[in-house]
Amino acid sequence: VFAQDAKSTLVGAGPRTPESLDQEYPPTEAVHEVRRNVYERLLGYASKEDGGIKYEDFNKLEGALAESWDLAPDKKSITFHLRKGVKSNHGNELNADAVMWSFERGWNTKANFYWYMTQILKITSFDAFSKVDDYTVKVTIPNPSPLLDRLWVNSDLGIVDAAELKKHVTDDDKWGGRWLANNSASFGPYFVSKYSPGQEVIYEANPNYYRGEAKIKKVIFKEMPTSANRVAALQAGSVDVAEYLLPRELALLEKAPGVKIWKVFGNYIHRVEMNNTSKPFTDPKVRQALNYLVPRDEILKAEARAARHELT
Repeated sequence: VFAQDAKSTLVGAGPRTPESLDQEYPPTEAVHEVRRNVYERLLGYASKEDGGIKYEDFNKLEGALAESWDLAPDKKSITFHLRKGVKSNHGNELNADAVMWSFERGWNTKANFYWYMTQILKITSFDAFSKVDDYTVKVTIPNPSPLLDRLWVNSDLGIVDAAELKKHVTDDDKWGGRWLANNSASFGPYFVSKYSPGQEVIYEANPNYYRGEAKIKKVIFKEMPTSANRVAALQAGSVDVAEYLLPRELALLEKAPGVKIWKVFGNYIHRVEMNNTSKPFTDPKVRQALNYLVPRDEILKAEARAARHELT
């Protein structure tokens, strides 16, 4: 039983809707789903197939908005050669000016993009970014980095549709943050046609997507904070996909008629961060003590049991 016409519409349920559609909003599980479906990146991972499921091959990079790229032998610069003819759902074409404005926006809002550039690549000035020609941009860093190419697959580093976003810039909102918090503007396979925080998000296929329009034309994502409710909705046929279920729930659903459990490899991590500028975390011994307190063996055993659906 499908909640909608399976050939064109997919209904999914997850713990929460994204807190914002702006890719400069701090990353969470919910906002990452938006970014991967709406904000196309310069580079991506190639895909591979196993048992009829396609998932990312983390060992192989491929071009996305950048058709190709040149990594300098000393790993201190990377040059992106952009695809021609790429358009957003608004009909605006990708070019070097759009990429440079996207870089500039990320640099000046001093959020996600800025963090990656300054903390990972150690860039100290926006002069590191340059337009070579209408379809070529270059990034130069002060020291060699093994992450200079791989970093650009990150879902926090998508390219915005500058032409559309500039229409919504105001004197007190130079980078269009208020508009982008509730709307989408990029070159990915989907755009957000409806955003109701706490309720649902509706994605529609970008008819101009450079890889071809998505086969699923509409995705309706519903917020259901309780996993038991997501299970019930799946069993009732009111949703087609349920995310973030407990191991015991997955074990139950494996035996349910008409339900299929899909498993893929991922590289998503959960972490707890300490503010090293605030007491007591300014003391290295406190940080070391917390490190020693992490029950690594117990975590690994719990993960192994979860994979076998043995948790009770």
